[in-house]
Amino acid sequence: MQQTTSTFRFLDLPKELRLMIYDRIPCVNDHLTLSRRDWSFFAKKQPLHRDHNAVHGDADSDKPVVIVVQTPPVSILATCRAIYDEAVPIISKRRKKPYLKPLKILCGADFLDVFSQQDGLLDILLNWTSAPESAPEGTQQHKRSESVQDWLVEASLVTSEDTKQPHYPILSHIIDVVQQDLCSGRPMPIEVSLLDRNLHMFEQFMEIFYWRTMEKKRRAVIRIGMAGPRYCEHPNVLKRWEDTLSYVSRDLDDAMDMRSLVYG
Repeated sequence: MQQTTSTFRFLDLPKELRLMIYDRIPCVNDHLTLSRRDWSFFAKKQPLHRDHNAVHGDADSDKPVVIVVQTPPVSILATCRAIYDEAVPIISKRRKKPYLKPLKILCGADFLDVFSQQDGLLDILLNWTSAPESAPEGTQQHKRSESVQDWLVEASLVTSEDTKQPHYPILSHIIDVVQQDLCSGRPMPIEVSLLDRNLHMFEQFMEIFYWRTMEKKRRAVIRIGMAGPRYCEHPNVLKRWEDTLSYVSRDLDDAMDMRSLVYG
C-alpha cells in the first residue's frame, strides 16, 4: 500500500505552542565584543613603559575584548514576516540575558594587565560575590538583594558613561550570573583564552597577572590558555605559543610555591 506524505506548516500549530518553541530554541555560541576604549574599567591605570606615548596611555586600547556567551540564534527571524513578528520579542529578550558555561574571555596577552588591575573586571566579578568578613551583620544579605547595576554605580566601579553603553545591561547580567555561580557549591572556572597578538610581552603580562591574582585563587579558579586555531591570525605558530605558555606557567607556579614557603 502506497504511503503519502504531506507537508506540515509550522504556522498551523497553535500560537501558544509556537511561542513556547521560540522560548526553547537551543542556544549556540555567540561573541559579545567590547571595545576597550568605551569602558572605564578597561583603561590601564598604571601604564607600562612602552605605553607612555600611546593614546590613553595604553598601546593596545584599540583591541577589543570578546566574551563567549550562549544565545538563541536569530536565523528563525528570517523565515517569514509572521514568524518574525511573533519571535523577535522572545528572541531579543533571551539574547539580552545570555547563558555562560563557563565565563570565557578572548583577549590579547596585554589584557591580563588590565583584567587584573585594581577595580578592573576581575575585581568587579569577585567583589560582587562576597562582602568583607568584618562587615556588620546583614551587609551580605543587603548586597545580594540589590541589583548588580545599582552596586556597580554605588561602588564607583562604573561611570555614567559606562551605563549608557548598549552592552551595559548584558555585561551587568553576565557579572550577576558569574556571582551566582561562584557562590554555588561547584563553581565553574573563569577561562582566559589568549589571541596570538602582542605575545612578545607575554611573559611580563603573565607575571603581573600571577602576582596580582595569587591571593584571589581561593575565590575563583582562573585558567589561562591559548585560543584555538579558528581565533588565531597565525595558526602555524600556535603550538609554539602553547609550549611557551606551559613553560611560563610552570615557572611562575614554582615561584609562587617558593614565596609561600618563605612568607608562610
